[in-house]
Amino acid sequence: MNARTISNRQRIPFYCLTIALVLLLSGTSHVFATSPVLPGSSSLEVPGYGINSTDEGIPPSNSIIDLEIFDRYLWVASGNGLGRLEPLMATNNPAAGSWQYFGTDEGFGDGGVSGLTIGITSWGDTIIWAATAIDTMISGTRYAAGGGVGFSPDHGENWFWMSQPVDSVDVDSLSPTTTNVQNITYDIGMLGDRVWIASFAGGLRYMDMSSDMQEFVWVNRPPDNNPFGAVDYLNHRAFSIAVDGNRLWVGTAGGVNLSYDNGMTWQNYHHSENEASLTGDFVPALGVQRTSTNKNILWAATWAAEGSGEFYGITKSEDFGFTWRRVLGSREEPIRANNFAFDDTIVYIATDDGLYKSNDYGETWGLFPTIYDNDSLQVAYDSRMYSAAIGFDRLWAGGPEGLAASFNDGYDWRLMRTFPLPESDGEPETYAYPNPFSPSRFSVVRFEYRLDRDAVVTLEIYDFAMELVARPIHSEWRPAGYRNEVWDGSGPEGREIANGVYFYRITGGGSERWGKVLVMD
Repeated sequence: MNARTISNRQRIPFYCLTIALVLLLSGTSHVFATSPVLPGSSSLEVPGYGINSTDEGIPPSNSIIDLEIFDRYLWVASGNGLGRLEPLMATNNPAAGSWQYFGTDEGFGDGGVSGLTIGITSWGDTIIWAATAIDTMISGTRYAAGGGVGFSPDHGENWFWMSQPVDSVDVDSLSPTTTNVQNITYDIGMLGDRVWIASFAGGLRYMDMSSDMQEFVWVNRPPDNNPFGAVDYLNHRAFSIAVDGNRLWVGTAGGVNLSYDNGMTWQNYHHSENEASLTGDFVPALGVQRTSTNKNILWAATWAAEGSGEFYGITKSEDFGFTWRRVLGSREEPIRANNFAFDDTIVYIATDDGLYKSNDYGETWGLFPTIYDNDSLQVAYDSRMYSAAIGFDRLWAGGPEGLAASFNDGYDWRLMRTFPLPESDGEPETYAYPNPFSPSRFSVVRFEYRLDRDAVVTLEIYDFAMELVARPIHSEWRPAGYRNEVWDGSGPEGREIANGVYFYRITGGGSERWGKVLVMD
């Protein structure tokens, strides 16, 4: 196999990393040493019901990767399929509404949703575009791959799904990407009747949509004048897309690229030692803010790639790329941003540290406290946020622990999560998830159970020799209903515990429940 490897110096992370995978680009051409990975994997998700919704249309995943609002729907990209929520307007519960789920049974692609956008064609049709990522096995090793790209012209009722776009193995004018492995579409944008996809190893591609939507031809178009080669050029590894009028913005591992002519010619902006430049050349997210005060601002999540002096932060431009300003993050305090949302003059940024807000275009910032649901008593223990949106008089936020909604800008939240209800439909009276549990990857393991009446509850953890390891909850009052307790995986005095099987006991309400969890770090 004639293979070239991206050097350690070129290894680039992707936003919201939860699973460290080594991924092959092709079995016959190139090998990539590392790859961006979706924030969530269908193999790790637990199907079930939404805790704040009895509608089974909620996506069977707690990893909420992206959020889009259009017309009367909130579209929810999850680690296992796509959800469509029609919020109930006349209610004091911001999470109330009607869910519709789209998975393989509905003609949607398999796996987690890696890209999502909504646009209107020149003939007036609303088109929802989505892409997925899947797991695949090569020689006994699991890798991530593109699950394809598809669209719906009727609000998700019907889907037209295509295989992940690749190049012909016989092409000589470029270095072809001939497989879906490591070729994952992370973002999608529509400019006129042309749809663009950013697909890491697959690069930047477009398809011109005809009125009959019968021709599906993807054109490989790097955002510069070099022949395509994801191994050779960092700027050909595309991650993010934003459309602003006639401006097409593309974020890559080599900076921000701008085209005024729908991809014919390009300008590139990248990191330099000058303070008026990107904080880093790896750009996993872009957002365009248009305000009632006639401001038009491009926001970029700019992560460190391989250049000297790069760091994780936020960079913006208020004059279409002529000048840039670093507004959040520093070398000493890096900020890993994943996505943007705007409410006129207000900016929200979903980051690995949580949800940030600025009322003054980035001059000052506030960080929302931990999301807590006063009704269900659920807590989002993992601070990471992958997505945010504003619509239906609500603030929406998504991360690895579900979808949150607030009527009052985050003062009060309702948290929607999905899991099987204990003691229903053949489920046990208690179970743990994620199971196996990795303390370094997940903040906590949850122990689900049900109380018939209000009770004082204790949770205890035992090792295989039935020696007490931890007592995370001791004589705490809990109301009747479906409840969960959490454990961070630590032992006595907060010490790290060994890998292995552990047993847990939940006592309360006149009964005790036993289960087990595998700790594997």
